[in-house]
Amino acid sequence: MHSLEEIRKYRVKSYEQGKSLQEFNKLTKLRTLKIKLDFDSLNGSEGLRQAQGCCSYLGTLLSSCNLYNLYITESYADNECPMSLDSWHPTAPCSLQKLCLEGCVICKVPNWMASLGNLVVLKLQCILYLRPEDVEILGAIPSLLFLKLETAGGTNGRITVHGRNGFRSLKYLDLNIFRCGTAL
Repeated sequence: MHSLEEIRKYRVKSYEQGKSLQEFNKLTKLRTLKIKLDFDSLNGSEGLRQAQGCCSYLGTLLSSCNLYNLYITESYADNECPMSLDSWHPTAPCSLQKLCLEGCVICKVPNWMASLGNLVVLKLQCILYLRPEDVEILGAIPSLLFLKLETAGGTNGRITVHGRNGFRSLKYLDLNIFRCGTAL
């Protein structure tokens, strides 16, 4: 399996299954990985604990930086508690070109995203509130062409993009603001 380049669907239903993500670092030719975190059958704090534990393994996987495309879908029914991506910081120059987080509630855009120099497509579905710092971090990604964001709102009811925020290469923006009257 060392020549494996693509895994189209890898379903994780427990923390124990999530541990296997550590082994993916050994797949040096793996370029595309689609993971579904499916903790719907778990309730309350147990489901949350297992989801957060798997999140740390995903960060380790990203740090290996062999991937070009990483898709993560989360279907934990009680996803009111956001996951933190701060610990995912890649340790070396990263070849990641496409990062899609769907259903993974996050509270902020991590600083390390600005260092993803090869990232062309970024989908973050769902950021709780898009802060001015988040916009600056996203704007600093030099090769970003496609950005899809879903958020519950912005700071003071506004999401502001200034010329100084970057977005040098951005061609397509898909912004979905829900649950409030935030303006762009």
